[in-house]
Amino acid sequence: RDAGETWTPLAMEGLADFHAMSVSPADPKVVYAWNVSGRAGFYRSRDSGRTWTFIPTNLRRVFALAASPLAPGEVLVGADIGLLRTTDGGETWTLAHPDLSGIAVTVVAIHPSHRSVWYAYAAHPQFGLIRSDDAGKTWRTLGFFLGERDAVGYLALHPQEPDGLYLATFE
Repeated sequence: RDAGETWTPLAMEGLADFHAMSVSPADPKVVYAWNVSGRAGFYRSRDSGRTWTFIPTNLRRVFALAASPLAPGEVLVGADIGLLRTTDGGETWTLAHPDLSGIAVTVVAIHPSHRSVWYAYAAHPQFGLIRSDDAGKTWRTLGFFLGERDAVGYLALHPQEPDGLYLATFE
């Protein structure tokens, strides 16, 4: 509440180690998270993070989450098994890009002001950095692949420019 000067635990202290989180722009009270300790897996909060519900999935390792600004309950996930999407808050999952089945997707991002522009990084030479201009219906590669020993770990999107992005790699 003071721009990061002080911190107070809100919930799940000592029970969770969230490695990926996303607040739903469509409903800002909804927060999604991927926990890697204790009861590992996908979690959802519907009260701004005060309480959390574990949502059973078959996902094993999630690298990134991006909640859609277009539809409540829609979340894009980058995982070790591909690029996945849920439209019901994590209850069911489908492949968002069938060609990425079994390929690690290390980052996902949805543009904050151009809400149909979505990005992901698939750790495979055929894909690398990919982009959708129609909210994930179709995807195209941007021709940027870091090689077999590195991957994109974070994407920051310029708020006014759909083509402006910054990325950090693991290396």
